[in-house]
Amino acid sequence: MVATCLPDGSLLLVSPIAPTAEALSLLAGLGGRVSHIVLPSSSPEHWFYGPALSNAFPDATVWVVPGLLEGKGLPVPFLGQMTASMRPRCKALGVDQLPAELQGQVESELLTAPFFIEAAVVLPQHGALLLADTGFKLDAAEYGYISSGNIAAAEKAGVWDRLGPITRIVFEKYPKEGRACAAASPLLIGPYCPIAAPAMAARPSPSLAPGLCLLLALSLLALSAGAQPQPGSRSPSFNGYVLLWNDTFTGPLNTNNWKVMTGDGSALKAKGWLDGEKQVYATNNAVTYKGALALKATQTQSGIASGRIHSKKFWMPRTESGQYNILRFETRFKVPAGSGLRARIFLLPAAGFNSTCVGCGAYGIWPASGEVDLLDVSNNMADVKGGAAFGGVKPNNRYVGATWHYEKQNPTDWHVLIVEWEPTKMTWYLDGQPRYQLVSGKGTGAGWFTNARGSGLNGPFDRFFYIGLSLSAGGITAGNHNLAQLRTSIGAGKNFFVDYINVWGRKVPGGRPMSKPTVAAVVKPAAVSLPVFNAKDWTLAWSDEFNGNGVTGKDWDAQLGDGAKPENWGTGPGWGNKEEQYYVDDKKNLDVVKHKFDTVRGDPKAPNNDGFMKISAFNDGGVIKSARVRSTISTLSWAPTAANPVVRISARVNLPAGKGLWGMMWLLPSGAACSANTSGCGRYGGWPASGEIDIVSSINDMMTVQGNQHYGGQFPTDVHVESNVQSPTGKSFANEWHTWSLEWSLDGTMVWKLDDDTDKGTVYFFAQSGDGSPLGWYTRGTGDTILGGDAPFAGQTFHLIFNLAVGGVHSGVDRATCLETTKTEKYMMVDWVRVYTKKKA
Repeated sequence: MVATCLPDGSLLLVSPIAPTAEALSLLAGLGGRVSHIVLPSSSPEHWFYGPALSNAFPDATVWVVPGLLEGKGLPVPFLGQMTASMRPRCKALGVDQLPAELQGQVESELLTAPFFIEAAVVLPQHGALLLADTGFKLDAAEYGYISSGNIAAAEKAGVWDRLGPITRIVFEKYPKEGRACAAASPLLIGPYCPIAAPAMAARPSPSLAPGLCLLLALSLLALSAGAQPQPGSRSPSFNGYVLLWNDTFTGPLNTNNWKVMTGDGSALKAKGWLDGEKQVYATNNAVTYKGALALKATQTQSGIASGRIHSKKFWMPRTESGQYNILRFETRFKVPAGSGLRARIFLLPAAGFNSTCVGCGAYGIWPASGEVDLLDVSNNMADVKGGAAFGGVKPNNRYVGATWHYEKQNPTDWHVLIVEWEPTKMTWYLDGQPRYQLVSGKGTGAGWFTNARGSGLNGPFDRFFYIGLSLSAGGITAGNHNLAQLRTSIGAGKNFFVDYINVWGRKVPGGRPMSKPTVAAVVKPAAVSLPVFNAKDWTLAWSDEFNGNGVTGKDWDAQLGDGAKPENWGTGPGWGNKEEQYYVDDKKNLDVVKHKFDTVRGDPKAPNNDGFMKISAFNDGGVIKSARVRSTISTLSWAPTAANPVVRISARVNLPAGKGLWGMMWLLPSGAACSANTSGCGRYGGWPASGEIDIVSSINDMMTVQGNQHYGGQFPTDVHVESNVQSPTGKSFANEWHTWSLEWSLDGTMVWKLDDDTDKGTVYFFAQSGDGSPLGWYTRGTGDTILGGDAPFAGQTFHLIFNLAVGGVHSGVDRATCLETTKTEKYMMVDWVRVYTKKKA
């Protein structure tokens, strides 16, 4: 925020941030009359600062920088609203005539090239340049990179010669000052630093009154911790976006914008709201409070009441030219901590808005028509989740998403979330930082898809969706808490606050054209059909068919105990997850068994001498014993190489079912020893900075199997990305034989496959490297900077692990239940393990 003097002795105020009480107090102490206010931005939400400033300075004219609306300045209806709301008037720089006192005092330029900075204002008399809306908190290195990158982009686009002097100052003339300014700025929106501009400072300075002839720069953090909610908070660059719709929740809840949901879901054929939730939604639990939406969880005589609302407006990004091809959903929120509580912001199909079922749409009932979780947080609210559900009708659906953690911020402070939706991808940002990206499979399982016949390549997310917000209590996702636990957690009441919701749109020249769906995709989407695995295309590098007399020895090592020893895990009892089992190397828990001798689970089609590895868990006098084995690290660890750029790790597995059981087939890095306080070690540090790959992870009833990746930084600065798949039989995976495979390529991709050795195979997860960015897998190692390339899944090998765990935080089951489950033996079976390398074409 900058205040400078005009020749008539009044003040010109340039305000690129929302005014705070401190700022207004400081300005009042300057003396003199504020006659003109400039908002140096082309962004509509910055125009909303105008009324507050105009109210504070009723004699001032508010000047705004117009947006890129066919070169005609502000849209007339909006300008009319602004004019009506401000005293005495609102005008546009470059559109309306400057009065005499401003001639030569202020210049503005809208940066029309594809830059991260939208607009700039120059005060020529003082040689000062103010930049608005860089969108990112840049460090010095990033500033230099963006500057050179933007110059190159402008030259390539053929617009460099048409740019004005302000743009050239920003990106060419003063890179050192720009880098210093960026490094010093504490603002997410900024930087706002004076930069010498001799070519623009040639005019003689006017004679000003003593004490008022200074350029006063006030760096004010409008959105610092503890500040009251302010409208229009910004995260990444909003160049070229138009505000399509918003709600700032001033006054009573606007029922023209929102439909308030009531009941327990029974009226929509979804009692418990598809997740076994305990609350009943009520009208009085969705209200506004001090300029924010408040969804309140409260105790009632019969149970729990809370709030849920759905927007009455629908959106989707379009592919056609002239339409809005990119959407951005922006919100500022504050969640409550509490066991069993779950706060969500989501998108559901508009076709089902007035339907008698939840999540219904053009492609069928939930989630065949899709659901997007913009925000999903529960319990202590430290784990932030975003993702999408799609595929087929449950249980033939997928969920793919990421979970990340706050690094230094308090989870229950105010945070800003943005989700950008393009026709073929969605990108999540939290507090200005990119976090996750989900892409369209374009008719395959390597991204989102739908099984519905006749769908396009981007289905189901090629239809209109509405916004939903809810605060729920209980349910499977939040940990299956009972009513008594929820009452204790809620106490006198808990609130999920939302300061505002903005929906932005952007038109892209030429649109986002898509290729038409193929006949095969229309008749039978590729997502549910894969080419059958052909062993002729692969070289078998190693296998264990489990036809011998035992498991451990040359190829397998048993990991023992409760996880407290450094050589096993190193974080104390429970294997890093508060698990209940104690691993042993005993034939009762770990052995090779012939199929023909196990008439319950053995495969009757197996040859007579064919065996399988059995991992058993059972309650032995109050001690739950089980087994965990890993391939011999020194000789049996794998990763793609230049000589073998694609590796396939495959196993045929039969899982058990039971409350608290957790069967896994997974990979951890090899070659680094753990210390007493470190776990999951590898080249890049402790877990999971060096990475983890879960090929099979299934808990409790085994209705769902997850494929997962863990990476990022050492806990708790890590990221967990997941996908899930249900059995093609529509039943539990328990007591069924299935082939699970991971194909890992040197090109920075991984593909998880189920039963692709049959004609019913499917891809159930796809992941790719972020190549040094957080929009794919990455690592920070033991530091704060993201490393380049495909790390952590590069530069080291990984060994294979099979185990059957019992209990732990992910199962949501207590020790007593685990003891009851394991009164009878429960066992996981592995028929064979095979590692292949792909033959070169």
